[in-house]
Amino acid sequence: MKPARILFTAICLWSAHAYSSQPNVVLFLADDMGWMDSGIYGSTYYETPNIDRFAKRAMRFTNAYSQPLCSPTRASILTGQYSARHGITSATGHIAPQAEGFTALPKAAAPNAPMLLPESKNFLDPTQITLAETLKNSGYRTAHIGKWHLGLTQPHWPEQQGFDVAFHCHPDPGPPGEYFSPYGVNAEGKPGGKNKVGTITDGPAGLGASLNFAALIAASDAPYFACCDQDDVWHKGKLSASLAALQASGAPLRIAVHPLPFIP
Repeated sequence: MKPARILFTAICLWSAHAYSSQPNVVLFLADDMGWMDSGIYGSTYYETPNIDRFAKRAMRFTNAYSQPLCSPTRASILTGQYSARHGITSATGHIAPQAEGFTALPKAAAPNAPMLLPESKNFLDPTQITLAETLKNSGYRTAHIGKWHLGLTQPHWPEQQGFDVAFHCHPDPGPPGEYFSPYGVNAEGKPGGKNKVGTITDGPAGLGASLNFAALIAASDAPYFACCDQDDVWHKGKLSASLAALQASGAPLRIAVHPLPFIP
């Protein structure tokens, strides 16, 4: 065998071995963050040393299609589809899903409308094959922690889209309303208006999903996929009042600081 062929074979065998491993995957989705809002992409205002340091050791994507809206972006990341294909074209994931048989394109438009305007789906279709389902079928443990915004009712929650553990609140497109409990979230019921339903419960149990996922990981040698879409800073104006109330009560504080404009 010629040396070049031996080298080529060795590279192929090494590549197959390297890519056969299953790395743990943690996905952070930055919502409402401009493309220049980190140092590595040219910002001289925001200081993001951790992101900058990570970017120098990792892979950066500098050319991509972007849909600058919440629900469409999340659906595209999970399905790999353009928004026009999965049907979610606006940030409507906190609104009740349309009835069965819904069609996006109306049959007629107002006389003064220049065109037929399609209506956005308010949910990610359960028949979609998501990134979480694909990884789960490959042996991964999966979790979605934070903002979902891809379906108000339980048939469209992350638990139905391939996530073993989910930590979320509906119908809010943002956080449940406060940084600290009581959050006022019910474990069961029909979400809507002031009736917040989800797995972000009050007090120590509010950490249940993340702790359960940690236990799930510890009990298994399987790799994990964690989709961490934190949404606290949507309500950053309420942080000062919450801190003042806690300080006045003498309760111990445990604060997480997000240096970015927004991590949903």
